[in-house]
Amino acid sequence: MKISEVKAIVKSNGGHFFDKGTMKCWGTRIETSVFKNGCFVTSEDNYNKTKRLYTVRRFNGKSIDTIGDFQQYKTKESAREAARAYRAI
Repeated sequence: MKISEVKAIVKSNGGHFFDKGTMKCWGTRIETSVFKNGCFVTSEDNYNKTKRLYTVRRFNGKSIDTIGDFQQYKTKESAREAARAYRAI
């Protein structure tokens, strides 16, 4: 599934995760495509905008879940590995 499809579904379900204002507030960037397991990686500014940290997200068919902790990963590569390896319970 493409990120554009995920955005459209989330919006149609009343979600605001991908709204321009929401993404600007958090300094969010989409860093990867959506993997087969529904996961993708975002990065966000830290609060004083001196570095970016990475978060694994998952599209659950309706909205976006955070997998693990917000800004859990220091590198895009480590977040990408975690996103690809995620298995839903």
